[in-house]
Amino acid sequence: MKRTHKLSLLVILCLSIFLITPTCTMQVEAATGNGNETIEPQAEIVGWVYDVFGNKLYKRLYNYTTDKFITDWIYVRDLTQEEIDALT
Repeated sequence: MKRTHKLSLLVILCLSIFLITPTCTMQVEAATGNGNETIEPQAEIVGWVYDVFGNKLYKRLYNYTTDKFITDWIYVRDLTQEEIDALT
């Protein structure tokens, strides 16, 4: 009996909170422009370019946004003959 009384009180409390709490609605419109806006990239696109000179693997950082190399060639490691044959 005591447990049923507590459960009933809890249900009534929850319902009263949901019924008393006001609901708000807001009308939203899609943002539209005049068509003259242009998209400007915020970050440059860079990546590594790899090349083989003899049996040595080198890499160089390339900026694809400006079409320019950023670094000099950096030695990575020696390649085995099987790796060189796989590249050609």
